[in-house]
Amino acid sequence: SLKPLRTAGFLNATADAIRQRSGQDFRAESTEGEGRLCWSAMSEWWKTFFDADYVRLWGAGEIAGAISEHAGAVWELLGLREGSRLLDAPCGYGRVSEPMARRGAVVVGVDQSAEMLAQAERDRGNLPVERLRYVQHDLREPLAEGGFDAAMNLFTSIGYGSDEDDLAIFRTLRGALRPGGRLVVETM
Repeated sequence: SLKPLRTAGFLNATADAIRQRSGQDFRAESTEGEGRLCWSAMSEWWKTFFDADYVRLWGAGEIAGAISEHAGAVWELLGLREGSRLLDAPCGYGRVSEPMARRGAVVVGVDQSAEMLAQAERDRGNLPVERLRYVQHDLREPLAEGGFDAAMNLFTSIGYGSDEDDLAIFRTLRGALRPGGRLVVETM
């Protein structure tokens, strides 16, 4: 059976690219003008989709200053301050982890993609590991580390798997926060 991706606005080209690159049963549908991407319930296309090509395509389209502005808005939303412990999960190629660490947060970025994390490490600049650290991990499983002041799940990183997968990710995020910690989830 097919399950809709809960994010509208994707193009048929995106479905074609995922199908070609992952070999998974994936198609685009349109119902009453709202686009949907659908995939086989057993597909885990995202395990191979987030690679060097993804970084090249998405990174090239970012507007100068937009990431810093985005990081500033999330900083304010989460009420962060110098030394706040922040979990960026998933962090992708560190596009928001790095500016948050430069603002003064102690950031742990977590992602399942080794290629995305390798790019994040290349882009970290002179930030020490005590300020910014990256960890490869499947967020459907609990993290070994906890006590974060805040966590962020940005760029529509929910809805790629089953409802059970999404609930597992939310349990992981909740379990990583200290009592009273804040979570921001961004969806499009």
